[in-house]
Order: sequence, then structure tokens, then C-alpha cells
Amino acid sequence: MKNISYLVIIILFTSNFSSYMFSQSSPNIFSSFGEIDEKIKVSNINTESKKRDLINTLELKAKESPSEYGENLKKGKQINEITEIFNLYLENLKSEMENSVEDPTDYESMDKSEFLDNAFFKDDKITPRGQEFLNNINNYRDNLRKILSDVKGMESIVKEIYEIFCTKDAIDREGNPFPWLEYHYKGFPLIASLTKITVVQSDAKNIEIEILSKLIEKPLTNN
Repeated sequence: MKNISYLVIIILFTSNFSSYMFSQSSPNIFSSFGEIDEKIKVSNINTESKKRDLINTLELKAKESPSEYGENLKKGKQINEITEIFNLYLENLKSEMENSVEDPTDYESMDKSEFLDNAFFKDDKITPRGQEFLNNINNYRDNLRKILSDVKGMESIVKEIYEIFCTKDAIDREGNPFPWLEYHYKGFPLIASLTKITVVQSDAKNIEIEILSKLIEKPLTNN
């Protein structure tokens, strides 16, 4: 998967830094998150262009041989539609997060966690807004797997989808379980959470590229 180096950096930062440690960190850390976020956004734009080319190729194959590639195109469009909906939801959330600060390009000022702490959590419980975020990830994962579940040759991608978008409880360094949403999004600087959501968008776009590439290779056969 592309951007894996960015993801590793983000995981290392957020998994090993408590909210207190972030508060004591140099402002350069927040600028680093912003720079990573910008690079992933550029990569996402390039991936979007590649996706359009793949869909055009798939449409051409279906036009030339509808009996062989008609079902491929149908599934490709289903994948594209649910990915677009998921990406739009995440983009709208990120816009709200950015609008909560005076200057969303001043990454050093995005060192507070209040926005998502208040939106996703209340009295140590997940709010309806937090549950909505979880539901969007879970539904995206499950819908992708449902579309591909009967397609021979997609088994490894179906497994990859589950692993990438899994929201089971996380385990901390002491071996204690934590709810996934709390572990990944509670108490972290706004710019860190923004970047992690951009990575989720990148994951969705790249998994879509993998699927579309497979659909172009050969006509579908059911398991």
C-alpha cells in the first residue's frame, strides 16, 4: 500500500505519546504532522486520477465485451460509489475540524484535542457523533467485503480490507484493551487526528485501486 511510511510515522507518534507528552512536545512535531498530511493529500489526488483511468478502461472493456466484463463494471461502480460516499463523509468531518481553528495552515496552533474529545466522547462514553464515525468505517469495510465475497481471486483483498478497517479493541503497551475509537482519537492534537483521517482516506482510495486493477485483469468467476 502507498503511504505506508507515513502511516508508520503516525502510529509511532500516536501510540507512544500520551496526551500529556504531546503537550510537552516541541511545536515542530505538530508541523511535521501537517507536512505529512499535505504529502498524503497530494498522493490522494494522484490516486484519484489513476482511479478515473481504471474506471474508463473497465468501461471500455465492458463496452467491447459486455458478456465478459459487464459484471466487473457493475462491481467496480459499486465500489467507486461507496468509496466516494465514505471519502465525502471524512472530508466533511475534516473541514469541521479545520474550521475549529483560526488558521488551519498554522499546524503549531493545532495542538489541542478538544474538538474530537467533545464530538466523540462524553463521560467516558462514545457520543452519537463518535458512533457515527465508527459506523461509517464499519459499514464501508463490510460493504466492500460483501460486494467481493463471492468473487474468486479476491480473497486476499477481502482479508486486507478487514485488517485495514478493523475497529476491534486495541491493546496498549501494558496489554490492556482499549476501545478502538478512544485509543486512536481521544486526547490527541487536532493535527494528529486530521492526519490519521487523511490516512484512512488514502487507505480507501488505494484499496479501490487494487480492486479496480483486479477487475480489469479478467472476467469474474464466482467462488
